[in-house]
Amino acid sequence: MTTEALKNLIFNRLINLYIKKAIPIGSKILRRKYFKNLAESTIRLYLNKLVEERYLITVKKSVGRVPTDKGWKYYLEINKNKVKLQEWQDLQRYNNYELFDYVADKFNLYYIVMERDKKLIEGGLEYTLRNIEYENRELVLKFARLLKEIKKGLMNNLAVRDNEVKILIGEEIKFRNAEEFSLIIGKKGLNRLIFVNVKRMNYPLIYSIFNKIIKERL
Repeated sequence: MTTEALKNLIFNRLINLYIKKAIPIGSKILRRKYFKNLAESTIRLYLNKLVEERYLITVKKSVGRVPTDKGWKYYLEINKNKVKLQEWQDLQRYNNYELFDYVADKFNLYYIVMERDKKLIEGGLEYTLRNIEYENRELVLKFARLLKEIKKGLMNNLAVRDNEVKILIGEEIKFRNAEEFSLIIGKKGLNRLIFVNVKRMNYPLIYSIFNKIIKERL
């Protein structure tokens, strides 16, 4: 395995653990779960390299790392073409809104749909509030303010082409209160679909499902 491949493998394992546990991840847990044949010092060298490249950041008062906005983008780019949607055929039995709700439930997302007649349909609040991040009351308030901004402006001015999926993470979202969230945006004709979530999620899998929805169902 090349140095770059091992770096990406360590990075992916860290991200996957972080998605599940929502805590900073360090070399000790990575070695215990995935890399028993590597020394902790070797894993730390790769983690330090990922910090230098600004894909990870070391959390204060912790020996662990968490992904940056750039890191989440990197996670998407190196994995989005490797996803196999084995369950997509099973999802075909749902109508569009059942499908949106299923995806929101599976990934703890909030969704907003604007149809060609400008009618807004939204849902998933009970799903997205499962995210441990919302134990912080201030984040709940930021989320509510962000939804208001989205419905007021972005739904009418999506900078996205037909059949395109765009993922905006943190500071890429040009709204107040948006730095701790992500938007997954799609458009087909006059129909628009947005999923909203905290940044901690499986972007490659969600991107692949969203891409199918935009091209085949919206």
